[in-house]
This record gives sequence, structure tokens and C-alpha cells, in this order.
Amino acid sequence: MRTGPLVVGRIVAALLGVVLVLAGLAAVVWALGRLDDVGLVPPARLDTGAVDQVTGQAWWPWALGAFGLLLALLAIWWLTDLVPRRPIRRLDLPGSGALGRLSVAAAEVADAVADSLRQRVDGQGAQGQVVNERGRLVLENHVRMSPSTPLGDAAAAATATAGLARRTLGRSDLFYRAMIEVPRRGGGRHDRVG
Repeated sequence: MRTGPLVVGRIVAALLGVVLVLAGLAAVVWALGRLDDVGLVPPARLDTGAVDQVTGQAWWPWALGAFGLLLALLAIWWLTDLVPRRPIRRLDLPGSGALGRLSVAAAEVADAVADSLRQRVDGQGAQGQVVNERGRLVLENHVRMSPSTPLGDAAAAATATAGLARRTLGRSDLFYRAMIEVPRRGGGRHDRVG
């Protein structure tokens, strides 16, 4: 999964959480009348003159509008980056040109590559898909392998399978991602090795 929006979301959530915790602690301390104990003196009255002066300036609506636009653009970027990727249906092959187009069903190729990887790791199930991830073609395979297969052998099998897929399709721009699930010995949940 793409990490950009996840990192931004986590940082914003962490900062918001810190601010809310500090505000909550300040409210509790204020309600208990203990502001003097922590070195803060509550004002006798609040003066909002400075805020009124800033918000009354001619540039204030423009600055607020620019900030709102920036937040809207950030939100659009974040939301569009979280949209699930759609699988590619047809994959063009080298040799396509003005005289015709050579293509294959991407799902069939991805499933065949996943099945090849499944056989190499003595797996129990496999599926594959080709997706466009930020302008790059990525062949993704999800395979459940046998717990008896060493992880080094699984990594070597994934590397060999990726090379086979690139050579077979003639696409050097094809990236490869193998998600290998390893069943736990007790038959419980699966560990993921990516």
C-alpha cells in the first residue's frame, strides 16, 4: 500500500492527539483551581482586541481563503491516493504498433505467474493481478506457502518468478511484488512475508 497518505494521516492524528491531551489536562487543572501550582496565572478577563484587529485586516479573508484552498488540495491528494487500485485487464506486449496490437489478458498471466510461484514454494493457494501503481505496472502475487519451505528459498523463488514474468512478457518496465503467507504451525492465523 502507498505510504504517503498513511504517514500524513498518522502524523496529523498524533499531533491532534497531543493537542487534545494537553487541552484536557489544562482544563482539569483549571477546573481544580490548581493553575497556580503549575506556574500559570489565569487572567481575570480575556481581551480579544488583538484577534479582532487581525481579523479586521483587508488581507485576512484572502489568507483564510488560501489556507482553506491548501487544506482542500491536501485533502483531495490524500483521498485520491487512498482510492483502491484497479487491476489492469489487458497488457500490451512488445511488437504492438501501427499494424496491430499484441496484448494478453493480464489476470490470466498474473494467475499463471502466481501458480508458478506456488509450485516453487510448495504452496496451497495463489492468486495474482496486474495493477497500475503511480504510473508503474506492478504484477502482484499472493501465495500461501508450506511452513516447511525455508524463507530464503521462497525469496529466491519469488526473484526467479519475477525474472520469468519479465522475460516471458518482454516487459522490462514490469515490477513484481510477492506477498507470501506462511501458516503458523498450530493452524491459526497466517504470518505475512512481503
